[in-house]
Amino acid sequence: MDSFSTYDALDLADCLKKKEISQEELIAASLKEAAKWQPRVHGIAHESNFPVRSANVSDGVFAGVPTYIKDLEDVEGMPTRYGSKASSIKTATSNPKSVQQFLDCGFVCLGKSTTAEFGLIATTEPVFGKPTRNPHDINHSSGGSSGGAAALVASGVVPMAHGSDGGGSIRIPAAFCGLVGLKPSRGRLAAMHSEKFQAVPLTTYGVISRSLRDTISYYQDIEKREGTPNGLAPIGDNIKAKMPPQRIGLYLDGPSHSIVNQEIKDVVTHTAKILEGHGHHVELIPYPFGNDIEKWFVNYWSLMAQTISLLVLAGREKHQKLKHTEPWTRSLASHFRKNFYKSPFAIRGLRAFKHDYSKLFSKFDLLLCPTTADVAPPIGHIAPTHSVKEGIPKLMSLVPFTPQHNASGAPAISLPMGRSKSGLPIGIQLAANHGQERKLLETSLLLEEHFVVDVPNA
Repeated sequence: MDSFSTYDALDLADCLKKKEISQEELIAASLKEAAKWQPRVHGIAHESNFPVRSANVSDGVFAGVPTYIKDLEDVEGMPTRYGSKASSIKTATSNPKSVQQFLDCGFVCLGKSTTAEFGLIATTEPVFGKPTRNPHDINHSSGGSSGGAAALVASGVVPMAHGSDGGGSIRIPAAFCGLVGLKPSRGRLAAMHSEKFQAVPLTTYGVISRSLRDTISYYQDIEKREGTPNGLAPIGDNIKAKMPPQRIGLYLDGPSHSIVNQEIKDVVTHTAKILEGHGHHVELIPYPFGNDIEKWFVNYWSLMAQTISLLVLAGREKHQKLKHTEPWTRSLASHFRKNFYKSPFAIRGLRAFKHDYSKLFSKFDLLLCPTTADVAPPIGHIAPTHSVKEGIPKLMSLVPFTPQHNASGAPAISLPMGRSKSGLPIGIQLAANHGQERKLLETSLLLEEHFVVDVPNA
């Protein structure tokens, strides 16, 4: 097998199990694809000289399948840079629980995928390096902050990759690159190391995949081994595209300042009609969240920039920090220092938001909306060379639909439901109440035959 670019992770695990291909051949095939795509998309932050796997590799559903782990997490024996030139290079001596949980599904990690500096912006375009580009059009962004993961999956280097989502960082790249990206409920997966420093635990890790069945199997495999955590409803086995009629709230517009691309609205509307055809009731509603959530999110995000900078850059001289951190990180941290008195209100608002979010589900079972307000932007549109004054309006206009689920802790998934006239992927977002991944995945299965997924040519 010279290439497995059209195979999903379950396909590859089955090939290995049946001995249709050896582990060495599969790794070689993946590295061959990586060598072909890396000069074009720059999705790899670190190439390991040795594959990293779990001692339980043979037990996981994806036993032996190659992957990459986002460079915001430690991986034993590999350096961690957090997407930043300013951070001290360290070689991790162990895996955090979140990474170990991921590897225990059987994956073989070939290296680290690129990310925005400290995961703080929705693109992956390092000031001190080459931008991670979209395989569908290398003049456009792959998204962020899990941009490297999406680029590597979309190009067929690996079928599934580790990502994390603190404001849309799994769902945005999935939408831009035509993939499946689920942000799980808060507490569904093992906590990332960074969560201990968050007053509001916005961030969770997850996966970006080429197929919905891979995503479903990933969560089922963890649940089978570890049970259902934190009192959440189980995802369970035998997820099928058969369910009672659901009440679905559809909104096509974001906050008042955002303008949604008509092609994206058309794809979301078409998705609604498909769901109606399966017997579900879809009701068009106005944007249901108001504008406060954005203000709280920006203020809290700037607090995170300040905190991360102090923690990761501890011990470096002040002039080195200023020299090597990116303008976006510095501007966010500066925004916090100028507005620090707003932080308690932002934290209080974000903590209370989950209750307001849950109230929506007294009337609806699911929410349907665009994942992003536009298709993947050109490289440079939201680059980390921008200041908060310049960058925040662009970000909030482009990605107004994802932070709400990080604040609420509820699950949301981006599905590849269309293409623009220019050929760029369009994602739609389905969201559910906290702990309701099963309902979300069953509904997603109804849409699977309409997914637009392909591997572009290098």
